[in-house]
Amino acid sequence: FIRYAKTLFETEDAFQVRKQTLAASIQARWKGFVQRRQYLRMRASAIIAQSWVRRFLAQRLAQRKRNAVQIVRNFIKGFITRSEPENDLNRRFIQIARKQFLLRLANSLPKSILVHSWPACPIICREASDHLRTMHRSWLARKYRLALTPEKKEQFELKVLAEKLFKDKKRSYPGSVGSWFVQDQLVTDSQRQMRAHFQGSVPHGDKLLYSSIVHKFDRHG
Repeated sequence: FIRYAKTLFETEDAFQVRKQTLAASIQARWKGFVQRRQYLRMRASAIIAQSWVRRFLAQRLAQRKRNAVQIVRNFIKGFITRSEPENDLNRRFIQIARKQFLLRLANSLPKSILVHSWPACPIICREASDHLRTMHRSWLARKYRLALTPEKKEQFELKVLAEKLFKDKKRSYPGSVGSWFVQDQLVTDSQRQMRAHFQGSVPHGDKLLYSSIVHKFDRHG
């Protein structure tokens, strides 16, 4: 209850003065409330998005760790079973072993048919190694045979004949295997002249197979 009109007018004047300030204050508080509510919603949305991203990253990291563990486990199992029949676990080990064996074999193949050594091979390559060894020795033998001169070929034929005649029958035979046959035992000029004279005395149609110098002794003196 306002008793005096003056008080009413003064109150109305004061209200008019403070009205804009009150309106601005109310608007500021309302806008602050609205903005805070919007901020809280955005913050909650950001937290949810971050949680999903972190969840995804954690799941991906865990999957990578599981894959790494599985790879290491398969590697160990493949190494342990590398000598067994090929399977999904040891296939890479077997492929690497085959490749390394072939590369090592290519650099250490025997150069001569007389060399019987052969590079060691993994168990999984043993059958292939045996086939390659047989093929390589056949190739070396063929290469050596094609490079033989007619004289060398004749020497080998004589060696084969001597083996049939003297092996296990003549005590001195093993010591003579490494020596080539000497085609001409007549080394001096006089011996060659005697040979020419002797060949001239061979009847027509006869073939001279072997000749040698002999010393004839008269037992009667």
